[in-house]
Amino acid sequence: MAGDLLVRGGLVVDGMKRAPREADVRVRGGRIVEVEAGLAPDGEQEIDAGGCFVAPGFIEQHTHYDGSLWWDPSCDPMPAFGTTTCVIGNCGHSLAPIRARDRSQLIDLYCFIEDLPNEAFAEAIPWNWETWPEYARAAAGHATSVNAAPLVGHTPIRIYVMGDEAWEREATEDELLEMERVLQASLDAGAFGMASSTMDIDRDSRPVPCRQGSIAERRRLFQRLADQKRIAMHAVRLMEPQHFAPDLEELAEDCRATGVRALWAALMSTPGEEAVREQILGLHRQYLAEGLDLWGQTPGRPQHGAINFERSILFQGIDAWHEMVNSDKETKRRLLADDAWRARARHDWDHAEFVMFPKDHLDNLIVGHCRDEHAGFRGMTLDKFVAERGGGHASDVFADWLIDNGTVGTSFGSIASPNRDLDGICELLAEPQMLSGASDAGAHIQIMCAAGESTYVLTEHVRDGGRLSVQDAVHYFTQQQAHFWGIGDRGVVAPGYAADLAIFDLAELEHTSDEPVRDIPCDTWRYTKAPAGYRATVVNGVPTWLEGEFTQARPGGFLDPRATVG
Repeated sequence: MAGDLLVRGGLVVDGMKRAPREADVRVRGGRIVEVEAGLAPDGEQEIDAGGCFVAPGFIEQHTHYDGSLWWDPSCDPMPAFGTTTCVIGNCGHSLAPIRARDRSQLIDLYCFIEDLPNEAFAEAIPWNWETWPEYARAAAGHATSVNAAPLVGHTPIRIYVMGDEAWEREATEDELLEMERVLQASLDAGAFGMASSTMDIDRDSRPVPCRQGSIAERRRLFQRLADQKRIAMHAVRLMEPQHFAPDLEELAEDCRATGVRALWAALMSTPGEEAVREQILGLHRQYLAEGLDLWGQTPGRPQHGAINFERSILFQGIDAWHEMVNSDKETKRRLLADDAWRARARHDWDHAEFVMFPKDHLDNLIVGHCRDEHAGFRGMTLDKFVAERGGGHASDVFADWLIDNGTVGTSFGSIASPNRDLDGICELLAEPQMLSGASDAGAHIQIMCAAGESTYVLTEHVRDGGRLSVQDAVHYFTQQQAHFWGIGDRGVVAPGYAADLAIFDLAELEHTSDEPVRDIPCDTWRYTKAPAGYRATVVNGVPTWLEGEFTQARPGGFLDPRATVG
């Protein structure tokens, strides 16, 4: 689907960091054909952009919408936030290649790591593919409201070639040759690159298969990417300071050996963690001076979210709590009341070496959702909550609370979010070879709705904080992204480019709060966001969001890494 359109009376911010200028934008067949002031209508659909900026559509680069693109082709709430393209297949996980016999383990792994409902993945995705080319063909028949730039995952490649042994050992020479063949077939079918990880572990605390490969394996696959001028995305152990720098240095060696363009995720600006930030930033600048095509990734906003007890990855490391939170309802009730489990939970709580739940900083969390009879606790920090509930070991207090309040509908919220040094965020965004955006949108949907990071940057850093110019902010989420990922025909408002547009009045924008909705297949819920105030979002010349409403148009789909300006 491609449209004809005339966007009239706006200030064009073209994505190239140039100052806004008054101009109309004419679109024919989904491509921009004119950007000039005073264009005369010629029978096409018109959008009044008076008082608005007209920018390239935003590219959200670190997402996990791989599954939800199938059961929600509107891609809520991305069109309501000016987003026209998402990069999927991040962190080593993709929906292909996968043999039918291995599908259930891939679903469980993906859904555990990204906090997503197994049932929806199993039942609401067609799974009429095994190879990556078959996956791409299935996607070509499934129109969506946004474009997707898909990566292929190193983990599914390993499982496809090695089966269960992908979890246990290094590959043989024959298996390496087959992995290279599978990767090449994926690239030939339109994968923008390959994603890998040294960070993730599965539900049983096993390192994911891509972590079992040798350095030689990764470099052979990276060499194939370099030869095809495609991207290597890699998730380092950013939450474990003792591993962050070594992981990054190993990736730099990969780049030296192969010449691949690589992206590591991600660097934050969190008060109290300045030493780690400066160490990693120093390495990044060293690699830049050396001439490596190695890019970093940094989120443009503080990280936030609610901690719930229906399912979560956040308790991994506190083994007893991890087991309970990810059990069924009946098992949860039994464990919470069991003295042996409680003793084990106290021990695991006290001896956990690494856990994402901030058990040692309970003053950074508050009681969130709970039953009305317990409303007096809402908003109370968890250290005070433990004292109010009679003191004792925090593990026991929380277990009693979940028995009283129920595991469904109970949550804790954060008041001291990571990455909350706003000046530091903007300093990182301005660093050469540092890409904006590490939102995890589409994942952890019962913790947060992470979509729309560009809107936070436009409201907080541009309009309200004055830390960035509008042209710089737009550049970070458009042309810079398109240039890095090889999305050759998007990210700029100029003749010949695809007509992906975000039209907005800065004064009307709002980075809205999370709202729960029950619209996931198999009767479960997620967080979304209320509309952000965009005048229009356009994909391939067709409005997907217009005057406060989804248009229900589906002009998007998988992009082609070989596309050029037409």
